[in-house]
Amino acid sequence: YQRVKDIHFNNVAIDLLINDLPKFYQSSSSIKTLAKHIGINPALLAEDSSTSMSAQLISFCIDKEKVEELIDRMIYDYPQIFK
Repeated sequence: YQRVKDIHFNNVAIDLLINDLPKFYQSSSSIKTLAKHIGINPALLAEDSSTSMSAQLISFCIDKEKVEELIDRMIYDYPQIFK
């Protein structure tokens, strides 16, 4: 979490993603499905709590430059997520 704190992508704070993603994707299987939908291999995620797995996914998205795809998919799945 410390590594991505205060980073922004198109005015969406990454720490907002870290806080909100597990509220909507509440199980490891839903986070793995989200990863698959954005082109991240779900096998890369260590099985853990949804909060921890969300942080792992966000970190992978930053490393692979897929934050935009992550945000787009979250909005597709839950249009109310950033309102």
